[in-house]
Amino acid sequence: SVDGVVSLRGNSGVRILINGRPSALANNNALESIPAENIESVEIITNPSAKYEASGTAGIINIILNKAANQGYGGTVNITTGIPNNHRIGSNFNFRRKKFNAFVSGGLRLSNYQGSGDLTRSSDLPGNFSTLERNIIMPREDRNVQAFGGFDYFLDDNTTLTFSYSLY
Repeated sequence: SVDGVVSLRGNSGVRILINGRPSALANNNALESIPAENIESVEIITNPSAKYEASGTAGIINIILNKAANQGYGGTVNITTGIPNNHRIGSNFNFRRKKFNAFVSGGLRLSNYQGSGDLTRSSDLPGNFSTLERNIIMPREDRNVQAFGGFDYFLDDNTTLTFSYSLY
């Protein structure tokens, strides 16, 4: 979605794996930091076997990265603005060598919008009937900052040691 929510068949309970393993990138809206040329394929599993545990009620998305991903460095900066106030800035940077990969991403969001709702409650007790009706209008202001960083050390083709830290 526009807000970065991943869903399958309208359900946002999706488990995202990278190369068959859970990744903190999926929990921090940092998937957009993966360049398309580094993705070999995307597997969508709508009825996962017991091998994948029971998390992910909508299914599993497994992003398979190229084994010979580009070495060097790269990054992106994204700026978004909208009406009503919805302003975002985010950045992602990556540095990779043969056995080592370092990554960092961060973002800031400021949005102001108005929420509203209606509430009707009725009570019918013997000898006493009452109704409560409320119209709710709530101005909302969201300000949040997120940061994510870490590094991978590739022990061999099948084993990667990853250290990462996330702040929201």
